[in-house]
Amino acid sequence: MSTALATALGPDAARLPPTLRRAHATPGRHRFTGLAQVERRKGPLPWLLCALLRLPEPGRDVPVTLVFDNGAGSDHWDRRFARRRYHSRFKAGDGRDAGLLVEHMGPLRFRFRPRLDGDGMLHLTLESMSVLGLPLPRPLVPHCPAREWQDHEGRFRFDIPVTLPGLGFVIRYGGVLEPV
Repeated sequence: MSTALATALGPDAARLPPTLRRAHATPGRHRFTGLAQVERRKGPLPWLLCALLRLPEPGRDVPVTLVFDNGAGSDHWDRRFARRRYHSRFKAGDGRDAGLLVEHMGPLRFRFRPRLDGDGMLHLTLESMSVLGLPLPRPLVPHCPAREWQDHEGRFRFDIPVTLPGLGFVIRYGGVLEPV
């Protein structure tokens, strides 16, 4: 049985560092906890977007719990940042989406291109997005160059910046997690 990310990465999945492999390429349930730093642009539109998606509230040393439930055909991620919790489901793309990791979050669908660089850093680049099954025009797709890596102490690190065309910076959250 292969996980969604391992399928999307193909042969490169074998090069994932151990901590990322446990989280993303090992079937079963894996729980990680740690702390995050969350920056968010002020203003009603960024607040509304983050509230609708249940993205983290701003803060330093925000407690984080992330549960990866990797199963046959799809993976489920349950994220909790302090009091804010959100959930999504991932599938490996097929057909025209082959090689992509497709995230379903309520009425939204995000298509990420996963890439593992020579240092073992995982890059998840948002390629396209749809709302209620309708594709968002390319100029309106958020810019979200997410990165994950294993640090020198073997911990899971992540950095997720999000900018919107015409608006700029909306939110950036990142931190360090350890397996429980």
